[in-house]
Formats: sequence, structure tokens, C-alpha cells
Amino acid sequence: MITTEEKINQLSVMEQSIQQIINQKKKFQNQLLETESALNEVSTETYKIIGNFMFKKNSEELKKELIEKKELLKTRIRTYDEQEEKTEKRFKELQQQVLKELEKKGDK
Repeated sequence: MITTEEKINQLSVMEQSIQQIINQKKKFQNQLLETESALNEVSTETYKIIGNFMFKKNSEELKKELIEKKELLKTRIRTYDEQEEKTEKRFKELQQQVLKELEKKGDK
């Protein structure tokens, strides 16, 4: 059986995990905003920067690439939302267990 102390340690690890998930999700949300902004700015004469070089790019091809990137980012964000939700749910359940155990110890 897992001790209360081990559960408290698990809570700490889960809290760090939730924070990492949130940080990754924010990173992808920022990329999504940048992609949407770029998509709105695509004109007939477009360029794409790769490394230190700028290449002229067909606007329709660039739009297609940006739309694909946008969909991929949305999928990743949904995945992180689901991970965050599941982890927070497990965190709350474990937190309730720990609180009950601590109350029992306090009653003794």
C-alpha cells in the first residue's frame, strides 16, 4: 500500500507535469497565432525564410503549407488539453485521498 508521504510526492510530480503540459500548450498556441497571422498576410508575392535564406514561394503553396501547419497545431493543442484535464483529475482525486488520510491521522 502506498503511504501518505509517497502520495504527497506523487502530487508534487503531477503538479510539475501539469505545469510542463501547460507550458508546451502555450508554446503551440503561440505558434498557432503566428501561423494564423502569416496566413492572413499571404499575398500574391510571397517569400519563405529557411535558415538564413529567403526564397520566393508560390502563394497558393504557402497557404496550403500554413493551413496544414495550423491544423497540426490545433491537434497538438487538443492533445495537450486532454492530457492536462486527465492529469488534473488524477491530481484532485489523489489530493482528496491525502487530505482524508491526514484528517484520520489528526483525529487519532
